[in-house]
Amino acid sequence: MKIVKYTDPWTYYCVEEFLDTEQACELFKLCQETEFSEDTFILNGDIQNSAPVHTIMPNELHQSINEKLDYVVAYLGMETENFHWGFSTSKTYPKLDPQLMPHNDDFAELKQYGAGKIKILVYLGCNDTSYKNWGTRLYTTNHLDSYVKEVEFVPGRAFIFVPTAETYHGTDFKKELFANRFVLGAEYMENRNG
Repeated sequence: MKIVKYTDPWTYYCVEEFLDTEQACELFKLCQETEFSEDTFILNGDIQNSAPVHTIMPNELHQSINEKLDYVVAYLGMETENFHWGFSTSKTYPKLDPQLMPHNDDFAELKQYGAGKIKILVYLGCNDTSYKNWGTRLYTTNHLDSYVKEVEFVPGRAFIFVPTAETYHGTDFKKELFANRFVLGAEYMENRNG
């Protein structure tokens, strides 16, 4: 697995085939089997920009993902006692509003809530759709006008970062999504009692 480091506008990493084409498509199809409605995205009366997708992954795929996550944490030299990987799939709300505004997921601020010290998004799909403008946009502040570039949505690609006060990211779809946008999200987080 080849991990490529980038430093503009802040440090992040990509793995082009974190999931190979077959795995990314298999997980996408499992997500497609889940029933969704507008209510799926409502939490405490508010529309959320994503919702969990409850899939049952084949053991072989689950094990493969775990092994790759362990490789990432070792590569970054961030193995930490009492930390573990958690991962799940989610679906993006297909309409333009609410937009996922620039935010940083700063671990120093959010660790008390169980946030991870490493974050990974793996884009899911079957390479039969144009995913233009579906990626993760990178910013220098929490303002939309600080946009620098987009990590393009390519099925199987992993976008990896260590969340700090500088790691502003979000989405800015140019039009409503015409197909399902699914991602596998992973966080390296502290074990919590209870």
